[in-house]
Amino acid sequence: METRRLYEEDPYATHFQADIISSKPEGDHFRVILDRTLFYPEGGGQPSDTGNLGGVPVLLAREEDGQIIHVMTSLPASNKAVPGEIYWERRFDHMQQHSGQHILSAASDRLLRARTIGFHLGSSVSTIDLARPEIDDNEILQIEDLANRTVFANLPVRIDVVPSSDSGHFDLRKPPPERESLRIVSIGEFDRIACCGTHVRKSGEIGLIKIIANESYKGGRRITFLCGGRALSDYRSRFLTLDTACRSLTVGQDELLHRLAKLQEELAEQKINQRRISRELDRYQAAELLREGEDVRDIRLVTTEIQDRTPKEISGLVKEITAAGSVLVILGVRQEQALLLLGKSQRIAFDLPGLVQELKNSLGWRGGGNELSAQLSGPDPHGLEEALREARAAVLRMTAQA
Repeated sequence: METRRLYEEDPYATHFQADIISSKPEGDHFRVILDRTLFYPEGGGQPSDTGNLGGVPVLLAREEDGQIIHVMTSLPASNKAVPGEIYWERRFDHMQQHSGQHILSAASDRLLRARTIGFHLGSSVSTIDLARPEIDDNEILQIEDLANRTVFANLPVRIDVVPSSDSGHFDLRKPPPERESLRIVSIGEFDRIACCGTHVRKSGEIGLIKIIANESYKGGRRITFLCGGRALSDYRSRFLTLDTACRSLTVGQDELLHRLAKLQEELAEQKINQRRISRELDRYQAAELLREGEDVRDIRLVTTEIQDRTPKEISGLVKEITAAGSVLVILGVRQEQALLLLGKSQRIAFDLPGLVQELKNSLGWRGGGNELSAQLSGPDPHGLEEALREARAAVLRMTAQA
């Protein structure tokens, strides 16, 4: 016994009554079959309706062998004349997106001979996949314009259920599936195609079709779009972002791009100046630290804590110090963790990886590096002083044994 599909008879209905003809557990949920239903089952790129039966949530509807399975959190109290309700906002959103997809696909086919080979109606955006390797921005605008002119024409949307043998009379946009009967959706004379989804009564109810992305996908093009309420929500979000940016920069919308370009130029100049100042600071601080360092045999050893500079800046300072000659440098910095940044001049034969391994063993810190530089980190920033003392002592031991 196939489930009677009330959503095909009236996609605008939201309430109904039905008898439960089968129910059984399915994992942590239950699967329920009704003699009739308003719940559209997932398929054809369109998600299922949700709602409730007898006050119990319906999480999903799917089709199996002509019957519609309702996946529920528990079972209704009664099996007879169970009241059901679909969530209208979700249903109408899907109707807008699916009807909009038909128009968008037809516009792509008419203007570019770009055939739709895939459709997905997602929770926030929808996509169509077109069998065409390239579509430029101007062509996207042409498709979007034709699609919206069709929406604004408020064309009637008609549903015809006919034997497959009669499909040739309908001039369908693409060949229909092989079935005994076909459900043909016509949008005026603009588009006609076999489809099982739910649709609006007139194209004007779609409200608006907006393409928001055009990208390469598996040798063709994937077009991402929004219809109706989704397009309105997107416009509100983008307008709020734009308005906030304009208010922040105290410019009008027509001046925003020019102002942003000027800000980018200023930022680029500031970065150049900042790098120059940072290099000058490195040279000055490196000279100071080298003076404060100590001679350990033929190596100038620098061990100290650096404040008010980032680890990235301190890495640059390590390079500046080690470029001065036969130098071994160990600089510490406190953040959420304690960090040691180590480096050595290329000309000295000191075993930096050996020092790193010894400190990892003695301190229990993590890190690593190479022959010339390394970094270690410990969980407690208050352990930095002890780590610097241990690092200096380890250097003295290693140089004494050399």
